[in-house]
Amino acid sequence: MQLLTPFCDVFFRLLVRRDERGSLIVTSNESFADWGEVFHDQVLATAILDRLLHHATTLNIKGESYRLREKKKAGLFGRRTRGGHHGCGDLTQQTVQSHR
Repeated sequence: MQLLTPFCDVFFRLLVRRDERGSLIVTSNESFADWGEVFHDQVLATAILDRLLHHATTLNIKGESYRLREKKKAGLFGRRTRGGHHGCGDLTQQTVQSHR
C-alpha cells in the first residue's frame, strides 16, 4: 500500500512536532523494510523511522487476523473485494509506542 504524498509530508511534520514531547502509538501491517515504498521515498521513511524508534518499544505481532478468521468461517476468503483485490492474507503488524 502506498500513501498519498501530501499525507506523507503531513505525517512527517506531525512526528517532528511530537518528537520528545509526548507518547505516540502507530500501527502498521507493513514491515519497517517496506516503509520506503509506502512513503514513496526511502530517505523520508528513514527519517520517520528514526524519530519513531528513538526511545520506542516495538511489538511485532505475526499471525492470522481475527477478521480473516471470520471471513474464512463465512466462506468469503479469497473472493475479490470492491477494489479488485483478493481477501486478506496473514498479517505482520508493527506497533510502535514512543515513550517520552
